[in-house]
Amino acid sequence: MSLKKTLYSLTLLSIVILVYELTLIRIFSVFMWYHFASLCIALAMLGLAGGGLLAFLLRNKLIPERVSDYTFWVAVQIAISLLLVYLVLLLLDLDLIKAQKLFSIFQPLNYRPVRSVSQFGIIAAIKLALLYLLISLPFWGIGTLLALLCNLFNQHTARIYGLNLLGAGLGCFFAVPLLNVFSPPRLILIMSLVSLISIIYLLPRRRLGMLLIALVIIVTLLL
Repeated sequence: MSLKKTLYSLTLLSIVILVYELTLIRIFSVFMWYHFASLCIALAMLGLAGGGLLAFLLRNKLIPERVSDYTFWVAVQIAISLLLVYLVLLLLDLDLIKAQKLFSIFQPLNYRPVRSVSQFGIIAAIKLALLYLLISLPFWGIGTLLALLCNLFNQHTARIYGLNLLGAGLGCFFAVPLLNVFSPPRLILIMSLVSLISIIYLLPRRRLGMLLIALVIIVTLLL
């Protein structure tokens, strides 16, 4: 499988990740006070760095001829992570009281924040940590893909990084109009769909059936 087709997937996945990140800012500004919305940038950096570390630890097991397989599984991981984030947001939307309690540490009454984790509740803190770990998983995926591509094809680092930046720029360009059309949770689900579409031409025929089933499930959720 040529690197060229893999780079097409990387560009689409970069669009997905930037739209997802900007969507998180919109969501965080609702669930938490607006000045905590930038927390999603920290989560993105955590995921990108973690993905790079994972690719570094696996560097001796990577095979250039299997780059399409690596791209396939990263795209699937991103799609599944986005789908899980969507489902969690639906649960929070169905029980706004619990959601309010979960994010209460970021929503001080009369500018009086919770003073300690013990007041906030250890169980709630653990739930919040797990939620943030889930939210950061798509960033882990794109970080892993970027690092392994640069490792396997270091002579094409400029092309890889350039297309990643192109995708990121397009993601920023499309995010605002998309957020004006779709609700943030639905937009995350759409990005899950785009993640799977990005790898259609990388797949052998034996996997197309599985991908088609996944696409049908996500489209059904959108409807």
